[in-house]
Amino acid sequence: DCDLVVEKFIASRSGLRATTLRDLRTRMTRTLQVLQAAPRPRDGRSLMRAYAAAHFGACPVGGVGRKRQLLDVAALLRFAVSRAGAPDRWLPPPAEVIEDLIGHADWHHEDSTPIKPEQLAALLDTLQEAGKEDLHLAVALVGLFGLRPAELGVLRVEEGRLYVGSVKRNARTLKVSKPDRRVLPLDLPGREGEGSRGVALLESGLVKLPTAIRSQAAAGSYKGVGDAFRQLLDRFPFWRSMAEATPGLKPYSLRHGYAWRGHKAYARPIPVRDLAALMGHNPATHHRHYGKWTDEAGLEEAVARATGTSQLLAHPQV
Repeated sequence: DCDLVVEKFIASRSGLRATTLRDLRTRMTRTLQVLQAAPRPRDGRSLMRAYAAAHFGACPVGGVGRKRQLLDVAALLRFAVSRAGAPDRWLPPPAEVIEDLIGHADWHHEDSTPIKPEQLAALLDTLQEAGKEDLHLAVALVGLFGLRPAELGVLRVEEGRLYVGSVKRNARTLKVSKPDRRVLPLDLPGREGEGSRGVALLESGLVKLPTAIRSQAAAGSYKGVGDAFRQLLDRFPFWRSMAEATPGLKPYSLRHGYAWRGHKAYARPIPVRDLAALMGHNPATHHRHYGKWTDEAGLEEAVARATGTSQLLAHPQV
């Protein structure tokens, strides 16, 4: 009897906090509903797939909510087999199957405002004037090449070309070996060649990345690299004043500004597929995070550029 097994399982967890126990009961109720729905699951794998299909619609991909729910379902299945005599086919599926059901969110920090070209130019100039050559180099690389801040820890230069290595972020990426990604600068209009100069400085060793960033990279902590970059920016007064004046401006805004320029700053926008490849994600991810910038004004501008007209929406004379 499924209901009885579930009750015994919940009783075995009676030492949990009240709120945790309440959440567990909710998940077990959902599991029973999935077991009774058509088509009825016939083993642990099909049960967990059906549970995910039924209850993950509003649950973020890769989020802790999905993970906690599936771990509770998996614990129930193991209890049912080991303690209640259920057949072995009801054991939970392999870890990689559960990982796929949880999903893998793109490593993309919270939405933030893209830094505009004039803001990035002012930030770079102020860093240089302040003698912050190491942070200037880090900001130039992230902003002009569209890097994730953590990718500062996996850069290499080969014959003047900048490559980004793979940042190992979770159990899934630890198992997947990806080739290094070639990155190219989107220089600020009127400041052409600035990205290449940054790469030349990095290759020469005349200017090194900040010590805090290099230390975290040497320790293999790529999250630490990103955190160090954020802390260094947050300590720089000009950045703080920009962030206060621009809602949503964050260190990740430097990467978002790269995408903004690719779509908006040049006479010929870069195709989505190419821009996504440069940034190290797929076109679907790119659309999901940057498609919202296609507002009404952007649509008018795109059509005007394509057709050579300047007053697209002028009211016709009748």
